[in-house]
Amino acid sequence: MELLIDRQITGAEKIFSRLGSVRLFDGRDISSADLGKAEALLVRSVTKIDADLLSSSRVRVVASATSGVDHVDLSFLRKSGIQFFDAKGSNSRSVAEYVVCCLFDYCQLTDARLDDLTVGIIGFGCVGSALGQMLDDLSVEFVVYDPINKATDNAQRASSLDEIFQCDVVTLHVPLTFEGEFPTAGMISEEYLEKLKPGQLIINSARGGVLDEQALVRRIHRTNQLYAIIDCWEHEPDINSELLASVWRGTPHIAGHSLEARHRAAEILYGSLSEWLNVDVLAFPSVESSCPSRELVAHADLTIRDALLNVCPLEVYTRKIRGLLEMTVGDKKAYFDIIRQESGLRSQFSAYSVEPLKLNNAIIPTIKTLGFK
Repeated sequence: MELLIDRQITGAEKIFSRLGSVRLFDGRDISSADLGKAEALLVRSVTKIDADLLSSSRVRVVASATSGVDHVDLSFLRKSGIQFFDAKGSNSRSVAEYVVCCLFDYCQLTDARLDDLTVGIIGFGCVGSALGQMLDDLSVEFVVYDPINKATDNAQRASSLDEIFQCDVVTLHVPLTFEGEFPTAGMISEEYLEKLKPGQLIINSARGGVLDEQALVRRIHRTNQLYAIIDCWEHEPDINSELLASVWRGTPHIAGHSLEARHRAAEILYGSLSEWLNVDVLAFPSVESSCPSRELVAHADLTIRDALLNVCPLEVYTRKIRGLLEMTVGDKKAYFDIIRQESGLRSQFSAYSVEPLKLNNAIIPTIKTLGFK
């Protein structure tokens, strides 16, 4: 069997070649003419899967190294008898850590105490619940709004979005959906953005399209002390320049893009394809083998925020992505993908070891709670 695989997927050639012959492609640059004899197609969120791409192909299975599936026409795949697999949950911890980094950065700027904040989580699936666990460990109060996922848990539930928008921080963790009882496309409309007060923080690390970007621009311009962090944008890579220039922090869709998340996504797809093919294959390499251990440089003056900025330098990412403001549409595409790939080389907290004897004793419990070794 021939597998056509996005070259940015971990182990694209070395590992998946155990399942068949492998051919690589660049995620955004693929057409039906490129499919050839491929029977398996492995993609990321940058590749749109629909009838235009697959209707005349030999593809029998599509696997996406993502949690979200808004780039996939699932109805077409079902009607065509094409098997589909995703990597749901693979990036949950990575996104949760990104949001925690945002919170510490926000506290530094506003002189707020982390444990005095209330966080409103919209969407309590894999990512939202992972974030909730981290906030619980850090003794941060949070409220959840998720009318679809009503699983029994200890989370405090909000009765409406209105209640969420009373929190100090609003963070989005929903898929992009257009149908059903609770579609999420445009759910954070101007009506809700108008409820944001000076000093509040709103974070979108879910999907572009769940938030009305132009309404957010207008709201920011009317309230200088409104803090917005956007990781997921509509129409990537040709993103909203006005919004990019207005937000406090902007990143190139990298919240879930850690080395560990990418490894886990590939591992999930490898397992799914192996089972579908009914073949016995060698075990997938351990996460430690492809995600190197790192050392956090410790000293007595190190703060939690300093430690997190070593892992996820939000201000650096923001400076880089604002380079798009000076570019033409054609140049934006390549530059966005370059900085996304570079930023995706970050590791999760658990990859970092730190020498506690060199730290201020006051921060050691939090460092350990966050997962640093």
